[in-house]
Amino acid sequence: MLPPAAREKLGISWSDTDERRLRLLGRGQSALPERLRYMPIAYRARVAARAAQRLEKALAERPM
Repeated sequence: MLPPAAREKLGISWSDTDERRLRLLGRGQSALPERLRYMPIAYRARVAARAAQRLEKALAERPM
């Protein structure tokens, strides 16, 4: 995941096979449930943000 110039300076090789493996791994990650894709604090923040959005929507749509 380093730029080519940084890999070269560090003496790290990166083949086309390595690139394909990384991309394949990245594709599989989106299949994971949200609670596993994010760190616990980030997951809780996302849950709280969605709850706040639902509350705002409910308040905006309530009959007066």
